[in-house]
Amino acid sequence: MAKRKNKKTHLPAVWQRFAYKHTVSAIVAITIFVLLLDTVIVQTLLQSIVGLGYIGILLSGILFVSFFTAAPAVALLLTFVSSYDPLLVALIAGFGAMLGDLILLRFIGDRVGHELKPIAKRMKLLDFINLLHKKRLKPITATIGAIIIASPLPDEAGIALIGLSHISTIQLMILAFLLNTGGIFALLIMFG
Repeated sequence: MAKRKNKKTHLPAVWQRFAYKHTVSAIVAITIFVLLLDTVIVQTLLQSIVGLGYIGILLSGILFVSFFTAAPAVALLLTFVSSYDPLLVALIAGFGAMLGDLILLRFIGDRVGHELKPIAKRMKLLDFINLLHKKRLKPITATIGAIIIASPLPDEAGIALIGLSHISTIQLMILAFLLNTGGIFALLIMFG
């Protein structure tokens, strides 16, 4: 019996060699989302999330971590507070935000960061980034990162700053859960 060769479908060679494919993919995906944000489809999707109850709270927490989805996530979370205990909403959404941070860290951060390093080098930002790696500045860098994670600001920047302190992924996720939960709870108490 003759062996069959598995035919693998490959992306065009030009795309495979393109140095910024992950960065461009992320920008295109974000642009499409922003363009669709005010459409009936997205508004219906947001209403559907509210109808999911606890799962909707979890999904809102996942959306809370990104700059482009933070505003709808806050609106969703404030909607949930009218039906659920704010502490419970904060705990579930904080867990969702931790999952969102893990997704950002695992699937976006490493690849996009690697691709953007040459650009940072050309813009003379590597000296500043290396300065943040200094042992004396790590507590300050981590504190700024923690404040960013706890706020509705994009967690991408906060995770990057805390990541400079070289803590383990488990420690980072526990910290992200606690900070996001605290930040969401404060937000719900102030505006809910």
